[in-house]
Amino acid sequence: MTERATSLFLGKATEYARYRVDYPESVISAALQSVGIVRDDVIADLGSGTGMLSRWFLERGNRVFGVEPDDGMRQVAEKSLRKFGASYVSVNGTAERILA
Repeated sequence: MTERATSLFLGKATEYARYRVDYPESVISAALQSVGIVRDDVIADLGSGTGMLSRWFLERGNRVFGVEPDDGMRQVAEKSLRKFGASYVSVNGTAERILA
């Protein structure tokens, strides 16, 4: 990931979370069904941002590792997903470093 890509939202996490349109339930359900994700699967949400997609997995009973390089985005996700307890693990990193 380029430095520009990882810094694109620096300092904008609160506004991003406030104004970002959520995914439609029908789209999420269809996508999860098409790849066969079930309750016991562990998910790595790479570039998890404010945790919007992670929340969909968590609500379905998955354990999620949210990988996000931007401190502000990660903090918003940690705060909003705190209610899921140990099912959500916040990771400071990038996809490239996780997969290396």
